[in-house]
Amino acid sequence: MSARSFDSATAERSSAGWAAVEPRVERGTEPAQLSDQALVGLIAAEDEVALAELYDRFGAIAYGLAVRIAGDHGLAEEAVLDAFLSVWRSASRFDVRRCSARVWLLTLVHRRASDLAARADSLSSHDSARA
Repeated sequence: MSARSFDSATAERSSAGWAAVEPRVERGTEPAQLSDQALVGLIAAEDEVALAELYDRFGAIAYGLAVRIAGDHGLAEEAVLDAFLSVWRSASRFDVRRCSARVWLLTLVHRRASDLAARADSLSSHDSARA
């Protein structure tokens, strides 16, 4: 597992703004023992094991949320997949001062499920109007 050393007491100022504050992760620490925030820090370093652990923690909750919003299991699966892909791609921009990793992930799921449901409704409205 790749490990990075982070100092949770500081935030770095970059040209793009304030960098996310990430916790210290000791080399050899099992992902299951890490906080959600630490996992996101490792995901930012492209640690696939950390992404798998985050999925193990929140995949079922995310899927349940997506089903309630989208009203369709296929759309819910797509929303969850897209949200975790977004976490993988944008973990380096996660800022713990704005929200928790859980809230961030579930917000991504909520937005994607809403978008997919709206698109499906729009397509079905167009199809029924043509009939």
